[in-house]
Amino acid sequence: MIEKIFFEKNFEKGYDAVLVFTNAVTRPASNELQLKKKKKPKVVIRPVLGSIAMPKSFQVFSNEKFLNDQIAPHVKDQSYQAKPGEIFPIYSEGLFRQIVYITLPTLYNKKDGENFVVNELLNTLRELVATVISQQKRSCNIAIDCSKLAFLAGQTKTTEASLVRCITEASFLGDYRFDSYLSKPLAARHTLSLVGAIAITPALQKAARESRLIAQATNHARDLENEPPNCLGVAEFVARATSFAKQAKFKIKTLDTKQLRKQKFGGILAVNAGSDEGAKLLTLEYKPAKPLSHKQSVLFVGKGVLFDSGGLSIKPSKAMEEMKMDMSGAAVVLLALWAISLLKLEVRVIAVIPLTENLIGPQAYRVGDLLSMYNGKTVEVTNTDAEGRLLLADSLAYATAAFNPDYCIDVATLTGACVVALGSEYAGLWSNNDKLAGMLSKSGERTAEALWRMPLDAAYLEDMRSKVADLKNAASTPYGGAITAAKFLQQFIGKGAWAHIDIAGVMSYAASKGYKKAGASGFGVRLLVDFISCLANKTKEK
Repeated sequence: MIEKIFFEKNFEKGYDAVLVFTNAVTRPASNELQLKKKKKPKVVIRPVLGSIAMPKSFQVFSNEKFLNDQIAPHVKDQSYQAKPGEIFPIYSEGLFRQIVYITLPTLYNKKDGENFVVNELLNTLRELVATVISQQKRSCNIAIDCSKLAFLAGQTKTTEASLVRCITEASFLGDYRFDSYLSKPLAARHTLSLVGAIAITPALQKAARESRLIAQATNHARDLENEPPNCLGVAEFVARATSFAKQAKFKIKTLDTKQLRKQKFGGILAVNAGSDEGAKLLTLEYKPAKPLSHKQSVLFVGKGVLFDSGGLSIKPSKAMEEMKMDMSGAAVVLLALWAISLLKLEVRVIAVIPLTENLIGPQAYRVGDLLSMYNGKTVEVTNTDAEGRLLLADSLAYATAAFNPDYCIDVATLTGACVVALGSEYAGLWSNNDKLAGMLSKSGERTAEALWRMPLDAAYLEDMRSKVADLKNAASTPYGGAITAAKFLQQFIGKGAWAHIDIAGVMSYAASKGYKKAGASGFGVRLLVDFISCLANKTKEK
């Protein structure tokens, strides 16, 4: 893992690995830096296109002195053909152990829409940088050549700050390992240096530090999600949340089972009934030190099922393998709030997190039970594995009434139906407010934590009607399950702007690729922080 980040003017020491950005160009450009060797022709590559040989050269985004002194004399392959999106070492050892070239794709194209293409470029850059960082198996000092940031930003139609954020974020996300329980930990210890004579300004240093913090928040969320269920129960989650609250100086309040019973949180208590460990409801609150004149507040609610067996509607064993991650929504909103607080974003944010296990025991709730929820609505239980919506329903009803937020966003690994609908690339988004849905979707595009908006029509509520209660907790039809679950939640939010994000399909990665590491994803932390950051900036403008 990366332990320290440095900002340096020149390549004055022998780094173990240096990352240099390049581009493959079909014709020489007047402002490009081309690899040269003393008294030898410049390095060119001549790929054959059909029967015509076209000249092609490296476009290297680097300081010219460094390029000529440290790179050109050590290029060992004079005929390498760089491909867009490729990582290639063609360096025989000189001052550094290794120089790795990252070839950026030429993605900007006006006809495709500038924002979409720039976001695609930045995500490709994230993946490429993270891949190089993750390949460093032994502890080493890593340097990234940022001496031509302004030129690179111009070429890619983005900003220097966006590039720095992307590079830093990718470095810390790509270096993630979960090895807490290995007898011999895998993680190597690295330092990261961003090097550029005049390119790394104080403003860009600030952008790098902020991006590092957000990446660390994502990695902390990954840690919580990856924890074995016998190591992270309700009490341990509360202890870790308390530690994060002390670090970031936000308030934390806990309701225990006795208090939940007194205040009639029927949904949370029913799900918890099969567990030996009592349920808890956490309320976390961050208030800016200098509230803005135009005050806004945002409520996050995160599902915290520390392990989900399905209850009496028990899951097959294969389906339980990742159910230690059924608390991913809780981890995401906790660490998003941690980052927001440390970044001192000028928006009041509250996070409410219900915590329990869903297990089988003598007192476990049953199919057919009738529950009285926090807001007085009654629910007939038709599936004990549809427990997340019961936790969220109580939490949403309580929190929206208590805090009256401008925006309410819940995050949950809620339904297998969302995985069927969207697979593992998009999280599902439901909202009763177009403005909120649009802002969240834009944040998803910028952070590559993509959302796909789904319908919320009134017709979907009909399958949730019960003959003996106001609602059933699971629809009678097997179709549209992610939508009916969202429609169920909508009955507990009041009239404010609300969005539901179902992260069931994106809570984990099957294999490692770039900044995505096998295991828990931490999906949603960067998205929520970006959303609050944009909201804070818009509020300032007013």
